Amino acid sequence: MLSDDDEDDDGKDDEITLTINEAYKKRFDHNKEREELQRLQEKVKRGELGDDDAESSTSEEEDEEADLLTDDIDRRIIEVVEALRRNDPAVVKNPDARFFEDIETPTNDKAKKDKPVYLRDYHRMNLLNELGDNAPDANADDELPYAIKVHQERAQLVKEMHSAAADDSEDSDDGFPLKKADTVREVEPVELPDPAEDPDSFLEKFMVSKAWLSSSTTKRAKKPKRAAESEHLPELVDEDSEYDEKAEQFETKYNFRFEAGEEAAQIVSYGRDVVNAHSVRREEETARQRARRLEKDAKEAAKKQKRAELARYKQLKAKDVMNKLQRIKEIAGLHDDEQLEISPGDLETDFKEDEWDEKMKLAFGDEFYNRKDKKPKWDFDIEINDIVPGFSNESEPKISKRQKKKVEQQKKIDEKKLKAKVEEFVETEIIPFEDVVADEPETNFRYREVSPESFNLDPADILLADDSQLNEFIGLKKLAPYREPEKKQKDHKRYAKKKRLREWRKQVFGTSDTPEWEKLLAKETQEK
Repeated sequence: MLSDDDEDDDGKDDEITLTINEAYKKRFDHNKEREELQRLQEKVKRGELGDDDAESSTSEEEDEEADLLTDDIDRRIIEVVEALRRNDPAVVKNPDARFFEDIETPTNDKAKKDKPVYLRDYHRMNLLNELGDNAPDANADDELPYAIKVHQERAQLVKEMHSAAADDSEDSDDGFPLKKADTVREVEPVELPDPAEDPDSFLEKFMVSKAWLSSSTTKRAKKPKRAAESEHLPELVDEDSEYDEKAEQFETKYNFRFEAGEEAAQIVSYGRDVVNAHSVRREEETARQRARRLEKDAKEAAKKQKRAELARYKQLKAKDVMNKLQRIKEIAGLHDDEQLEISPGDLETDFKEDEWDEKMKLAFGDEFYNRKDKKPKWDFDIEINDIVPGFSNESEPKISKRQKKKVEQQKKIDEKKLKAKVEEFVETEIIPFEDVVADEPETNFRYREVSPESFNLDPADILLADDSQLNEFIGLKKLAPYREPEKKQKDHKRYAKKKRLREWRKQVFGTSDTPEWEKLLAKETQEK
């Protein structure tokens, strides 16, 4: 028997590794999409789908205008999305892959502005210096006459005052608070595709156009240079004057509150909505109002679900058509730069034999068979140098990076054009279904289809015969539209016999054939 320690060691040695079968995963996803497409398509055919019209508590400033989101970061984000969409192994399987560097916040070299020196500060500094160790020696001052000493101190004081005032004007703009200029940045509105129908295009257009910015965003402008300040006088903000104006307005209203002014000539009216908004009366909903509201909410929810399912159906249908066209192109062996002569509508259209032959001849004619086949690419490399001596691989032309990039760009353009054609085809295909499943007008009556019945009578028989003659042939009760199908079939079999019709015509018009208009009208005019 094995001990517990041995069992633990064996468990450590036998590590369990899980692997994903990529082929099975692709087949499973494909089957699920086909199943969902089939389910939505059945709903469309049955007419069940219709297309109807936290703030942070810290003092840190947020990047509301996306100033840190530069064009370089936008480009890197788009590259990441494209790499994930292509399932690039360099991104998916590499845990150390990095697309973005650490964002360095811009630092201000002059972190703290120098405090301006005012006149009272200057006097305070002089007094402190005199009381301190740096006070001038009294014996040295006594050597100069009093008038010269006063003149020098006055000149020194004026000079320091001018220098302090100049520094103060540079830092605080003469001691007055300035209103910061606002610059309004206009952003053009961008039309984005529906994310439910095409999420990839929506994400790409959203990132490229910076759609998260508002149409007009206000941004604080930087402090202009001294030259610009000399040209344009800055606007001064006087809070005291604004407060005084408000105080004067309040005082005027209070003093003349008992006098009739312009308001006396106006009739004050209150709207019903305003009164109801401030009323304490409770508006109770009746049973009928509640039933109508619930019915309206149910219809809106059903319409919303139908629109979502219809958008999903369009997306799956477009993807299915794209896969079919790509499969045909791969089987035909066409190159990436070659166009397929089969349109998306040809996959869903019923052709006759002649039309199908012409279409195949156009797509796979002499030009298709005369073209050069492209050398296949294998997943593994076969070294022929050891098998065939002197083999050189110089016949293959080398493609430069610029040419390769140009080919990839052209391939993306062709894919976008093909995708646009497929989406247009899907939209035109869905239109008939939308007309069928459109909401019917709400009525209180139920209509049913009725079949017309004339009992083999021609318009001439009905117009030229009298009411009594027509009643003799067939009564009005037999022409009632809402009758049981068995009775209508029985009456038609009995009264619509050709022999009976000929006898009636001979009795009424004198001939067993269909009466002629001209002769009968001439006969009636002669009798009158």
